[in-house]
Amino acid sequence: YYMVKAQNAIGAGSSSDEVNLTVVAPPPSENVCALPGLTKLTDPPGDTSAVLGIVTTPAPPGSDLLSFQISQPYSTDGVVRLAITLNTDAGESPQPAGSAWYVAMKIPDPAPATSFHYRAVHMAWPGLAPVFESYTPGANSGGGIDGRFVTPGTTRAAETSSSYASPFNKVVIVVKAGDLGLNPGDTISGFVSGVSQSSDPANIGAGATALYDQMPDSLAFSGTYTVRTNQSCSPEGPPVAMLQAVPNTGCAPLSVSFDGSRSYDPDGDAIVSYRFDFGDGSAPVTQSSPTTTHAYPAAGDYSATLQVTCSRDAVSSKTAQALVSVAAPPPAPAISAPAIAKPNQSGLTASVASHAGSRYNWSLSNGTITAGQGTSRITFTAGNKGSVALSVREISAAGCVSPAGTSTVPIGKK
Repeated sequence: YYMVKAQNAIGAGSSSDEVNLTVVAPPPSENVCALPGLTKLTDPPGDTSAVLGIVTTPAPPGSDLLSFQISQPYSTDGVVRLAITLNTDAGESPQPAGSAWYVAMKIPDPAPATSFHYRAVHMAWPGLAPVFESYTPGANSGGGIDGRFVTPGTTRAAETSSSYASPFNKVVIVVKAGDLGLNPGDTISGFVSGVSQSSDPANIGAGATALYDQMPDSLAFSGTYTVRTNQSCSPEGPPVAMLQAVPNTGCAPLSVSFDGSRSYDPDGDAIVSYRFDFGDGSAPVTQSSPTTTHAYPAAGDYSATLQVTCSRDAVSSKTAQALVSVAAPPPAPAISAPAIAKPNQSGLTASVASHAGSRYNWSLSNGTITAGQGTSRITFTAGNKGSVALSVREISAAGCVSPAGTSTVPIGKK
């Protein structure tokens, strides 16, 4: 028990009456992808009545409508199906001949029309066994549509997974959406439900027909539902991340383009999030685009990874990996050259340290290279006065270019 006291600057007031707080568990969450699905209509218990003029006995057990639910379980054959569930009091089998449990639907005509058409499903009892069908409902005596009357020639068998099983308090009618003229994205703009009794059991919905119970009591179409794709209810598995890095080798600083667009979800869900970790200690990047670029300023071997998330929040169980190898450029070569040259002297040599796989790009001013360009050692001829300026860059096996190494050889007198 709890009590409440008011508190202000003067002090505390007197205690309130005791309050007993009862904890009530929330209702279970509803799942459109599993039976029974989403609740669209409800009806209070105990409001059945006899259908006077057709039968004089009370409403049969199982005719007290309690709620209507709709679901769209995943179909392995890819066909979109709707599962209609009517919840009732405990019933019996067989039910009276000529009785039917139905749900009628109000469906907008294609734009720009503002009119509607109607389709319905029922469990009907023409004899000792029920039949499950879809049909086009006909007008009642007032010209309106409430689902109890069946337009001749419009019935179509529902799926064999439809059921009415002990304790007979649940009618499940499974029907192809296409049999109702519905496709993914189409909206049903209202539902009504009823338990009817026909005077013509062999042609249910064709003779005089009255209701044991109806939902809602006003028979005004209520609730909406938008048909989903079959894939939206597919069993959820993790998406698969795939990553490509171009280029994946090069010299620092290296700019790399990363592409995760080949990532996919085996269930067909869209990939909505890409998390790139570049493996160099920088902050990971999460974005909706599958491509990005990143610069590696320092040499090293890096393992970049990608994790993806699909539209149903499943995360790839394995990260995709791309290895990036960044090479450092060689240091500026140190040139070994003569201390002095004579005017127009030939056969002079200059050299730098040689490294396997490297090439060397030499340039001279006030002189001429006569041999060895591309190698670590050249032969050159000096000019006739001043000095010879030598410059060389090493190009490593990875293609990295060093800063220029330079040297000057003064030209003396003859």
